[in-house]
Amino acid sequence: MKNFHHHKFSQSGLTLIEILIAVVIGLILIAGTMQIYLSNQQSSRSQDAMAYMNNNARYAFNLLQNTVSLAGFRADPSTTNADAFPSVSAPRPLQSKM
Repeated sequence: MKNFHHHKFSQSGLTLIEILIAVVIGLILIAGTMQIYLSNQQSSRSQDAMAYMNNNARYAFNLLQNTVSLAGFRADPSTTNADAFPSVSAPRPLQSKM
C-alpha cells in the first residue's frame, strides 16, 4: 500500500477562507470610509444652513438698525438732537409779519 500522507504539497494560491476574510475586512473598511464621508457631508450641510441663517440674521439686524435710527434713536446718548439730526433741528427762518 502506498502512503499518501508523506507527500508534500506546496500551496500556490489563496484558500477560500483567506479570500472571504480579506473580502470581509475590505467591506468593513469601505463601510467605515462611507460612514466618515456621510458624517462630513451632513456636517457641511449643517454649516451651510448656519451660514444662511447668520446671513438672514445680519440682514434683519441691519434693517432693524436702519428703521430704529430713522425713528430717532441715537446710539450715542451724549450727542444732542441737533448733532444727531442736523436737518431736523436746524433753526427755522423767521417769517416777517406784514
